[in-house]
Amino acid sequence: MLSALFVLPSAMIHEAGHVAACLAGNPGAQWSLDVGADGARVWCSGTANLPAYHASGGLAAAAAAGAAAALPQVRRRQHLFAAASATFAWHLSTSVVETLAHTWYVASNSWMWAMPVVLVAVPLALCARRRRAAAAAPSAG
Repeated sequence: MLSALFVLPSAMIHEAGHVAACLAGNPGAQWSLDVGADGARVWCSGTANLPAYHASGGLAAAAAAGAAAALPQVRRRQHLFAAASATFAWHLSTSVVETLAHTWYVASNSWMWAMPVVLVAVPLALCARRRRAAAAAPSAG
């Protein structure tokens, strides 16, 4: 599915958001990025504002995906718009869960089952909505 094209870049933006919060909270902080088959993780040596640190990754990636979805070139192509919108929804929801239930989020991958659901369900819902709107619109001619 096309949503997969947005996964790796948005995952790196997500982790970059954590790095930015790490350095903003402690300019001398040491950090590292680990990328594996199960995803990416940022380690930060000291963060003063943990809720901001936890939220920053998902918010950064959601902002990037939302900006992509808002581009006219993307909005004109239903499949790209749906993929960018799904990526936006995924990272926004991840930001909330990662912030409010961080211990649960990192202790188990129980939240990870939702990723395929979001990356498939959101584009399908958006495509169906656009098709219904197109069918309901009066045709010119």
